Amino acid sequence: MIEPRSRYRVETIHELSLSLQDRETIRELSLPDSEIALQKRRAIRESPLQEKMKIIQQIFNAFQYALKGLHATVTHQFAFQIEVALSVVLLPLAYYWGENGIERALLMMSWLLVLVVELINSSIETTVDRIGLEHHKLSGRAKDIASAAVLLSLVNAAAVWFFILADHDIPASWLKFW
Repeated sequence: MIEPRSRYRVETIHELSLSLQDRETIRELSLPDSEIALQKRRAIRESPLQEKMKIIQQIFNAFQYALKGLHATVTHQFAFQIEVALSVVLLPLAYYWGENGIERALLMMSWLLVLVVELINSSIETTVDRIGLEHHKLSGRAKDIASAAVLLSLVNAAAVWFFILADHDIPASWLKFW
């Protein structure tokens, strides 16, 4: 009776110095025929099109996770809710008041930076709260630093808006709210 080929084998130093193709041939000889056929079917199944589809699926999943994060932040973070409400007002005003593309981009991006920094702040606060709700000096410091980043982004947005709009003639009716 012929013994089945062993699934396990030890590579010798000589085998390690062989070329890649020689090593593949030795590997195939040490595997049972059914396993060799299975590996070849897997190699055939993973075509370049399937690899591209996996990449597209990963991009789609990343987009879904991002939307899930936005939804969680809008649902659970009051400061982000206020900033989103202000975005509904400020972004159209930035488009209207900006005289050219650069001004519009600066006005809009300065405000969008506030939203991005608030998202990062919310994620830091959520992570610190997940670790433990008891007061700890380092946890408080991490939250304070993240809040300081939000404050700096708000100061930046206010400065950009002030310097760009100071050069414009804004109707007095628009400034009655302030």
